[in-house]
Amino acid sequence: MTIAIGAYWHQDLQEVRSRILGLQSHSNADIQELVLAYAIALACRGEMKPQSFTNQVCHDFNKRRSLSRDLKSQQKCLEQLQLTQKFVNQGASAIAAHSDNGLSDSIASSLYYFLSTPHSWHLITERAQRHPQSNNPNDLQITLQSGAIAAAFLGELGYIANQNQEILTKGAIKGDQLWAEWSGVFDVKLDN
Repeated sequence: MTIAIGAYWHQDLQEVRSRILGLQSHSNADIQELVLAYAIALACRGEMKPQSFTNQVCHDFNKRRSLSRDLKSQQKCLEQLQLTQKFVNQGASAIAAHSDNGLSDSIASSLYYFLSTPHSWHLITERAQRHPQSNNPNDLQITLQSGAIAAAFLGELGYIANQNQEILTKGAIKGDQLWAEWSGVFDVKLDN
């Protein structure tokens, strides 16, 4: 439900917040669902910046104390998001990020997989499926959440396909130049 709210109401972040807060009175929706909807909405708007997303969420959500039924739950979630960014910045492995004092919230884990490899939906979902806590009942939820965020973020497939083609073309040219230089066939300058 949260993914749909974030995608459908993405043009109005206030409406996203209102809808998720409305869900809290009818279900177990909490701050984690709001973070997920917010991520989906920003990604659909083309405003998702993986390097600064957690800082943006923490900044926006710290100003609003009534986003969760329980203030401690909200604070714990925001702390988990900051920890997520720390692990991503450090290049920590999934195992290290989820060790004893690591990530425990499903949204934090989902964002870890997305933020550490935002360029590839396949890689994000593959890593999430191999989540280190294999006995965790939230494993499917983590895979779905990270996949949904990635799909919204990478939604402009034409752009990604063009970017991938450009990378492949440049790589092929550099590869040919390196091969020619290494084999001694040509004296090539690699700056071209």
